[in-house]
Amino acid sequence: MATSAPIRVDFDRGVDQESVAQRLSIDPPAPGRVTWPSDRELLYTPTTPLRTDTTYRVLLRSGYRSKGGGAADLDHTWYFRTEAALQVTDSNPAKAQRGVDPAAYLEVTFNHRMSPTALAGGFQLTPAVAVQATLAPADPFRVVIAPSGLLTPQTDYTLTITGAIKDADGNPLPKPVGVQFRTGAVRPLHGWLTCLAAPPGPPAGGDLWMVDQNRLPRELRPGPILDYAWAPSADELTVEIAPRSWADVRLDGSSTAIAMAVDRLLPLGGSRGFVYLDQGTLGLLSATGDATPLAGGVSEIAASPDGEQVAYAVPDATGNELWVLNVELRARSQLSAEAGAVSDITWAPDSARLAYQLVTSAGTSVRVRALANAAATTVAQGDVSSPAWDADAGHLYLLASRGDPSVTRLYRVPVASGLQSLTVTGSLPAPGLVVGAPVPSPDGHQVAFVGRDQGGEEVWLMNSDGTGLVRLTGGPAYAYSCRAPRWTPPA
Repeated sequence: MATSAPIRVDFDRGVDQESVAQRLSIDPPAPGRVTWPSDRELLYTPTTPLRTDTTYRVLLRSGYRSKGGGAADLDHTWYFRTEAALQVTDSNPAKAQRGVDPAAYLEVTFNHRMSPTALAGGFQLTPAVAVQATLAPADPFRVVIAPSGLLTPQTDYTLTITGAIKDADGNPLPKPVGVQFRTGAVRPLHGWLTCLAAPPGPPAGGDLWMVDQNRLPRELRPGPILDYAWAPSADELTVEIAPRSWADVRLDGSSTAIAMAVDRLLPLGGSRGFVYLDQGTLGLLSATGDATPLAGGVSEIAASPDGEQVAYAVPDATGNELWVLNVELRARSQLSAEAGAVSDITWAPDSARLAYQLVTSAGTSVRVRALANAAATTVAQGDVSSPAWDADAGHLYLLASRGDPSVTRLYRVPVASGLQSLTVTGSLPAPGLVVGAPVPSPDGHQVAFVGRDQGGEEVWLMNSDGTGLVRLTGGPAYAYSCRAPRWTPPA
């Protein structure tokens, strides 16, 4: 029996409530209050949880009366046993486990349902690392613990579950439980969502944070960081630490300052080094610091997911030329010439097509262009922006202002169907939010975005069909405003 459950006594007829209450007792003694849902039903609710793993005796002495005046001439006695004491039944990592991913969440499973409001102070990590805990989605017996950052590789840790933790009935853990484990080498961060976060206010440098559907944001690297980009390998990224000042950062904590001042720096992964954009010059920067300028007059660059190609735009007298650079061969080819300004260039996951925003004298549109034959398709027109490829390479997410009053809304459109009519009812639902910066998940199941409401700008997540909207950041423990959400590359 649950330790917080009321004890119920049913009668076959209406009884005198006072005569029953005077003759009811519980052993071991358990203070509580008596209520009567009806004159045939008594509830005795303990004011504090009953003892776990304990046999209780309930006695109703003779002499209590029915409403008709008749008195019972026999004692009534019965027994019940309470639930077992709160115990740890499993953990991940397991005791003495080695080679634990330094980025992994820790998990502890209990034999009772746990209280989401009684987790604070229930977990300690040694060497000292701050942690936060939450119930696992759809599993109230399992608690997910997130260290405040990546754990140190090749290090022994002890996770202590303390007596401060309580289950849903208020039962504490009888004694602390320790789980010892050892981390392994740093692993790539595949499939995490990262963002820049800073206190609310004008845009400035922020800290780099990581989060997933468990809604436990963790600091990956302190700021100030103005911009960042992940390498295809997901174990390296470039960060802009001051205007035109960049560093190459590894997940083991090491970093290398980039000697060359540039406006934009994208890691290509492996031995390919970096592609840079500096005051209109596009070039390659080797891992040893050798710079090779390749094109001038460039306004925007975008590296392919595999790091093997770079798309870039070059303004001319009539609009923008769209070019593609093969990194290995250092060969450039013009893909198209557009009669307007090209921006928001993004590669399809299979690197076979590009999407981009085009602004001409006739208006704004989102276009898709194939690399194989340069064929182009316009998928949306009007006040549209921020195209982002879904993992299936057949759909685009984009933003469009629609409605009266006009509100920025999120859409998922099929590329093969050509020009789409973007209506208010056709947008993905995000009630009460001004939507920005959509980023589809690498597996294609979800899309994250920055949502702005009265509480500030936070990272939100929903399923690709518009269901399951949930806020990933925000709340009392996370007083930051977020921008630049980006998924780490898939495995």
